[in-house]
Amino acid sequence: MKILYLLRYYPTLTETFVYEEITALVEGKHAEIGIVSMGLRADGLLLKKPPAAKEIIALPKSRWARWFPSKSRGSRWLRRHQRDKDAARLSGLVEIARQYDHIHVHFAGEAAEVAYAAHLDTGISYSVTVHAVDLFRPRPSLETILSSAAGVITISSYNQSRLKRLGIESTIIRCGVDLDRWSVTPLPKGSLKALFVGRETEKKGLAQLIEAWSALDKKHQLTVIGPKKRDLSSENIRFLGPMPNEMVKKEMEQANLFILPCKTAANGDQDGIPVVLMEAMASGRPVISTAISGIPELVNTDCGWLIAPDSKIELNIAIKDAMNEKRREKKGGRGRMELEKNNFTRPVQTQLMANFFVKVV
Repeated sequence: MKILYLLRYYPTLTETFVYEEITALVEGKHAEIGIVSMGLRADGLLLKKPPAAKEIIALPKSRWARWFPSKSRGSRWLRRHQRDKDAARLSGLVEIARQYDHIHVHFAGEAAEVAYAAHLDTGISYSVTVHAVDLFRPRPSLETILSSAAGVITISSYNQSRLKRLGIESTIIRCGVDLDRWSVTPLPKGSLKALFVGRETEKKGLAQLIEAWSALDKKHQLTVIGPKKRDLSSENIRFLGPMPNEMVKKEMEQANLFILPCKTAANGDQDGIPVVLMEAMASGRPVISTAISGIPELVNTDCGWLIAPDSKIELNIAIKDAMNEKRREKKGGRGRMELEKNNFTRPVQTQLMANFFVKVV
């Protein structure tokens, strides 16, 4: 079975779950996989070890423009949804895709539109994994793309319900973590040593966290990974900028609390179920997050604090409660059990993905 992963960006630190999924499928000999990237991000250079894919091909707009099949059915459709210079990538994809049995796409966005257009021109089947922004801030093509796919995957029951209201049936396959990689280390004693990992977007709730943390005693420290470094008047917050997973793991071991106070952004965007919450739980870290989207399917009061999104009061209460060492240790000790109980592990994800491909290809 030969699967082509068509991705909007590859590699990128913000989508390491795709990188890990491909690696697990290849190492488990479930499929021969090639990767086509429609764009590059500088942070991807921090991912040092590429998966054992058959090939990794960048598909820049300029490379294929002179071969643009302007009269094909797929290209006519694609140009109604993308600029001509973006749609020009279609002919390059078609050339590559003919060597594979199936195309898989993460996020029902630009890459999924290209996969659909390639399907119109070649009949090659495709499937899509729906995550978050692609569902909460959908492109006009969303229903067309998903209704024509050979199969649709999504990462939560919450997403599945929203898709069903659109008339789209989907299979839940949760993103998972490698429990062996994220081994438990003892929680540091004493004052809070909290960690935040995420992009600097409104939906991550970083602004609210900074406001709450700045009011705490200086002995409680917060480390922020992802957003660019900056100077703050607060002495108990440090910004490390983007970091690869190996460095995130080291910072996780120095933390005794993980916080990701997700919220709905003004434009309607939300998180799905952030993988970094799973990584924190796999490391035995108690977590503070919010009851939004699919997060309650992962986080509960046994392994952390689940608060209302955008509630300053509840965030402050949770942080103060987390100052209790016994409560931190008790909740942190439950994280891995919750991951295993609810199928947020890499072996389960990999086997379900392999089964899915057998069904749709």
